[in-house]
Amino acid sequence: MTTNKRKRAASESLVFLLIGAGILLALNLLGLFTSYGRFDATRNRLFSLAPSSERLMEDLDEDMQITAYFSSDLPPQFASTEREVRDLLEEYAQASDGRLSVRFVDPGDDEELKSQAEEDGIEAVQHQLIEAGARSTRMGFRGLVIKYMGDSRTIPVIAGSDGLEYELTMRIKDLVGEKRVVGILAGHGAATLAEDLAPLSQMLTNYELREVSAAQPIDNDEISAVLLVSPSEAIPEAELQNLNTYVMNGGALGIIGGSINLNLEQPPPSAAPVDTGLNALLERWGVRLEQNLVADPQCEMLPMGGMAVPYPFFPRAVLDAEQQEHPAVFGLATVTMPFSASVSVLEDAPAGVRVLPLISSSEGAWVVNDASIMLQPRDPTEWQRTGRVGTRAMAVAIEGTLPSAFPDAPGGAPAQAATDVRVMVIGAGSLFLQAGQGQMTDTLAFALNSVDWLAAEDDLIAIRTKSVAEPGLDQPAALRDAEQRAEAASEARDRDEFAEALEERQAAEDAYKRSQQITQWALTLGLPLLLALFGVIRWRQRIAKKNNIKL
Repeated sequence: MTTNKRKRAASESLVFLLIGAGILLALNLLGLFTSYGRFDATRNRLFSLAPSSERLMEDLDEDMQITAYFSSDLPPQFASTEREVRDLLEEYAQASDGRLSVRFVDPGDDEELKSQAEEDGIEAVQHQLIEAGARSTRMGFRGLVIKYMGDSRTIPVIAGSDGLEYELTMRIKDLVGEKRVVGILAGHGAATLAEDLAPLSQMLTNYELREVSAAQPIDNDEISAVLLVSPSEAIPEAELQNLNTYVMNGGALGIIGGSINLNLEQPPPSAAPVDTGLNALLERWGVRLEQNLVADPQCEMLPMGGMAVPYPFFPRAVLDAEQQEHPAVFGLATVTMPFSASVSVLEDAPAGVRVLPLISSSEGAWVVNDASIMLQPRDPTEWQRTGRVGTRAMAVAIEGTLPSAFPDAPGGAPAQAATDVRVMVIGAGSLFLQAGQGQMTDTLAFALNSVDWLAAEDDLIAIRTKSVAEPGLDQPAALRDAEQRAEAASEARDRDEFAEALEERQAAEDAYKRSQQITQWALTLGLPLLLALFGVIRWRQRIAKKNNIKL
């Protein structure tokens, strides 16, 4: 090869290399200033819409609008929240194929925009700011409204991006009318929808909860799942047969409590076993709901005489890896089961039936099955372990082609379910469904997940348990420490300490912002420059090698 040809080839290689580097640089810059074409490489696709959310948007029949109200002068920690909300809403918009339009509004000092936000149901929230070494309060907006076909749903205040996809998808489902009906079995002293289960119904906005009676056959085409919560009286066999027929025809059944009657209103609080007849169904399907209360030294604390003491009737179950594989408990670490009976798994489960204990006590648990069980908190030394000590199941999932519990009963019920059906048996009653109302605890998540699993809405569970916390991008410890120091100094009214803490916080915040900017630009420019440098080095090495060969 002649010298001119070698120079031409080297020049062409360098040109192509620089073009490639330029393309990479352009793509990185595009990704820096826009969010289109994002690639989610996280193991659980934390930053991508769940399939159910995508399908929901793909099936929109009419145009939908989302208006997000975010004030520009919010505290720094909400700046990342706004970016995450923007990214999430863009995912929804892209999945909608043009049906969803998204608009961000900063009300600022515009009274008309503030009034519009309030008309849309967005609440002005008081925020604390630390500026120029001084603390101040300011009202601001961070909420959104969804409008569709003349109706609307609102998230008044966005606390953060955790759980936001679930909240959005639930409200969109509600708007478009995509609701499954869950029947709440009435009668026999069971918890009522209007009173005992009202908080739960507020959480399950994606379902239509409707009271039903087992005194007549339950419509499988209309009712996706039936919940029986804390019955305290015997259920007639004719109604049990109707429940059996419903399950044999493909219906899902959730039994929550039903073997212990609680008396918490009149002192002293007590509980008594009750035989509701449910085991006529359950024993045929491989489990038994026991008439007892599980007591566990691994438990929650309750106040007594000005101090907190362990309360064994509130077992705190720790879930293992095998249990967490089930959709109803996926991603949950601990679940509290207040006043729970044990659920025994029988050794002779029918063929084609899968029984999986979901929630179990510790190995130090025991059961109390007295005719009258005293429930008041007491000194830990006064608790007496009785009978066998060991693990007790408190929630069990049953799935498969269940056999009929009444194979010889008239009425034409199938002898066996034609398809896989789902039954959930939970030893705790209505109090379990109310645990953690107002905040998403693992216990409340399990309650909601159980309904989703019964209604075959497994995708919703995946949305609820997703976390948007990205490793390595959390608020630095120095910033958190400075904020805590400022809070403590403010409460102690120590002005000097407070001023020093504010300066420390400002310095930590500035350093954090600089590190973010450096990281951002390093990722944007670093890869193309490294690639170009590598190409130049390789080119120089090739030239040197050829010169050596020529010599």
